[in-house]
Amino acid sequence: MKGVNPAKVLSWPLGAGRIIWSPLPLEVGDSIEPVAAFYRSALMQAGISPGFRLVPDTPALLVLPSVFENAVLYTLVSEVDRDIPVTLVHRDSRSRFMLTVPAERTALFLVNRKSGRLIASTLPVR
Repeated sequence: MKGVNPAKVLSWPLGAGRIIWSPLPLEVGDSIEPVAAFYRSALMQAGISPGFRLVPDTPALLVLPSVFENAVLYTLVSEVDRDIPVTLVHRDSRSRFMLTVPAERTALFLVNRKSGRLIASTLPVR
């Protein structure tokens, strides 16, 4: 696009939504932080918030929630060579789960979606 500032994210309405576009190829950069900031901003503009919060919020742990009608299955994948102690807050019920994901391992835990009660886990949860 002629005359476009190459560092400015653009946004324009389309139907009931918006198109948000970055002229920079964020995904091919050396750092994940700009990509995460771009998507975080787009989700915030769309009014979408995550169903959980991780404390501390660390890139060393990948959290994949699978949301079902009555439960949420959290899959946690450690991508580092040390154990990672975290607190996961399930937003629907505000339940807090303190756990330690072992180094370079995957852990699963299943939570009742509404009550936040722990149903099952592959690791100790406090």
